[in-house]
Amino acid sequence: MSRESDVFVRSPEAKGEAPGRGRLDGKRVVVVGAGQMPAPIDNPPIGNGRAVAVLAAREGASVACVDLNREAAATTVSMIEGEGGLAVAVEADVTDPVQCERLVSESAEALGGIDGVVLNVGIGAGRWLEGTSAEQWDRIFAVNLRSRFLVSKAVIDRPELASIVFIGSVAGLTPGSGVPAYDASKAGLI
Repeated sequence: MSRESDVFVRSPEAKGEAPGRGRLDGKRVVVVGAGQMPAPIDNPPIGNGRAVAVLAAREGASVACVDLNREAAATTVSMIEGEGGLAVAVEADVTDPVQCERLVSESAEALGGIDGVVLNVGIGAGRWLEGTSAEQWDRIFAVNLRSRFLVSKAVIDRPELASIVFIGSVAGLTPGSGVPAYDASKAGLI
């Protein structure tokens, strides 16, 4: 990293501005959680799932952008298409086994197969134990942990599949986010 007036300047790669190098040419990648939830700040940074989808396309992959919110997935698709990439939006609730099967079949049909899946989807809710309901706890575990099982089960027998990537969080190693269900679900993922 370089220093400019005592402020660290991120590399073009870290800022998502580096050009692709063709490392995923011809690959078909499904990114689950490729949309982005609205943030309560001006000019929020790009979310992990969106960044993974854009970078995969920049590297030459065709990408299925899966999200619970079709509009959020479509925004990611627009970003990819704006750079000349190929992407499709797939709406799915990853807590539902039937929708997980469908997101795999719909993605495979749109892309002509699936070479890789990136399971990035994740949520948090509640604050400390006293501010977390049982329903919030169950929903967070369903999205952050159970969904990995459901999507992996739906995709694992595809003969062309090369990789399944689980995106975790440092919160799974060192709890302290103040959202215990998030921390615990990420620890379970690790």
